Amino acid sequence: MKLILTLILFSLFHVNCISQISKKIIIPKNLLNQMNEMFANDQKYRTYISKNRSNLKKFKKDSLWKLQNVIDTYNTKRLIVIIKQYGYFDSGNSNSNIAIYAMLMHTPDELKKEVTDLINIEYEKGKIDEASYGMITWHLEGRPKPIINFKKTD
Repeated sequence: MKLILTLILFSLFHVNCISQISKKIIIPKNLLNQMNEMFANDQKYRTYISKNRSNLKKFKKDSLWKLQNVIDTYNTKRLIVIIKQYGYFDSGNSNSNIAIYAMLMHTPDELKKEVTDLINIEYEKGKIDEASYGMITWHLEGRPKPIINFKKTD
């Protein structure tokens, strides 16, 4: 009897583990490599500006921000395509450890509505956790208050 009970419990555990594994989104290696480069570029000029804030002349700082804005626009447009194809993913639901939410926080104004709509859809599907959703939407809304806007669930 103990053996049967053990086998049943093991089977239930095994089936649960397999179903959890099958829910993971598998991102192709070439796309992960591209996204790692996008993430590095996301911080490329921000890091330099931040570290050299007091030494940069206004003209140089403005020029660097213009370059960063070009990168942000490219990254956001690319992420929209990727999310539409694979859904929103992170280390919790995929083989990726790339912080997509961090790149989406730098969405240019002209793309904020499209990203907001897409993020809302992905949140409703359960693909974005509340913390990431709150952080992204807080930034998309211009960081209006010193709090993160968690979506209310009824």
